[in-house]
Amino acid sequence: MCNICDSLYKPKPKQTVSSEILFGKVVISQQDNIFFIDPSEIIYMKSDNSYTNFYLRDGRQLLVSKSLAKVQKDFTSSVFIRVNQSFLINKNYINCIDKKKRQLVLNENYKVPFTISLKVLLSLLTDINSRSVELQNMNTI
Repeated sequence: MCNICDSLYKPKPKQTVSSEILFGKVVISQQDNIFFIDPSEIIYMKSDNSYTNFYLRDGRQLLVSKSLAKVQKDFTSSVFIRVNQSFLINKNYINCIDKKKRQLVLNENYKVPFTISLKVLLSLLTDINSRSVELQNMNTI
């Protein structure tokens, strides 16, 4: 088989994220490495079935074998908000809200759709207790 075919048929490596944050950092354990990621380096997390992709400020993407719902439970900080079923974003990276397209434009020109109401989104962005507001509105996503 060709190299491209080999890469298509190789299973995704199993990678896990710990259920706790050590020393204020997210611990991502892979087959060969254990990464300690400062939460402020995470731009957003995206669901991929029972996996979650972490998109970092330095351009890296780390895949973990944990659903976004389980990952979200590990983050008690109000910095991360759930804007739809598939995305958990770091609100410090939001540059613009495109009301017409219902998208958030993040720092590295990432565009993330939001399905929550604009009113709820704005309350999540401005409320210091946005974690409780977010949990109250999770049933609407």
